[in-house]
Amino acid sequence: MDARAATLFKKEPFGIGHIKLAHDMGVGCGDLSRVEVARVNV
Repeated sequence: MDARAATLFKKEPFGIGHIKLAHDMGVGCGDLSRVEVARVNV
């Protein structure tokens, strides 16, 4: 979610420290090509 949110602010996900760190540790995914974005309509 953080990686996707970064793009809303015109930032590269891997340019943000905690996103890259989590990705490198295997506890997050900063590669948006591997992320499925689901939308919920309420």
